[in-house]
Amino acid sequence: MWIGILYPNNFDIKGNRQPFEYSRSQKRGNLYYFPPLGWTGIGLNITKYNNWEIKCGKINKEGEWCVAYHGTSLRNAKNIILEGLKEGKRQYYQNYKDKEGNEIGTGVYFTPHIETAEHYSIPYRGIKCVIMCRMNPEKMKKITKNEFYVVNDPINDIIPYRLLIKKCYKQFLDRKIIQKNKYSKKQK
Repeated sequence: MWIGILYPNNFDIKGNRQPFEYSRSQKRGNLYYFPPLGWTGIGLNITKYNNWEIKCGKINKEGEWCVAYHGTSLRNAKNIILEGLKEGKRQYYQNYKDKEGNEIGTGVYFTPHIETAEHYSIPYRGIKCVIMCRMNPEKMKKITKNEFYVVNDPINDIIPYRLLIKKCYKQFLDRKIIQKNKYSKKQK
């Protein structure tokens, strides 16, 4: 169940992007990320975050935060927009150690690859959803065996700044085929 209401002030049209407006790999916070080709981006209002102008810059200068993706569902997106990201129940790598031997701990998982985040997106009514975020590069813990990052303090070290959506054609087509077969059986 969705709680709360989204208003126009939860969004910022300056951050909207169409699928064709993205370019190839880019660098932010000295970390490469791979733009979400094929996804529509809806800009979120990030003015509530301290120093957002620097953290969410566009030229990879000092102080900018890294870009990464978090796969979710459209149902969860509303709460993320209103309240920010929170630790989930599945903490697969919490006992894993990074290359310095420090335990990863609990947190929110990210990847710089949209295809990987899409794998964790749960389709809802034929739409996949991923949150494009900025993360404090000093607070990211890398899981070396996969290209995942964990941020332990999502409230202070993550800025969700774009909602990415894409039609999930397979699920949409499967549903249409099922409905078509259901109606054709009733007519017989």
